[in-house]
Amino acid sequence: MGRGTEGAEERERRLATARVELAAESEFDHVIVNDDVHRATDELVRVMGIATR
Repeated sequence: MGRGTEGAEERERRLATARVELAAESEFDHVIVNDDVHRATDELVRVMGIATR
């Protein structure tokens, strides 16, 4: 499944970036997966509310 908007080289670059980001997951207090923009936004607002208290 894919959008067909990226070539193989660009896909590999993005996957390499994702691997680096996933490896750093433990360095952060919160992880928000942006697979649904509305849910991710709600979660970000909630986390920001917690962080500013």
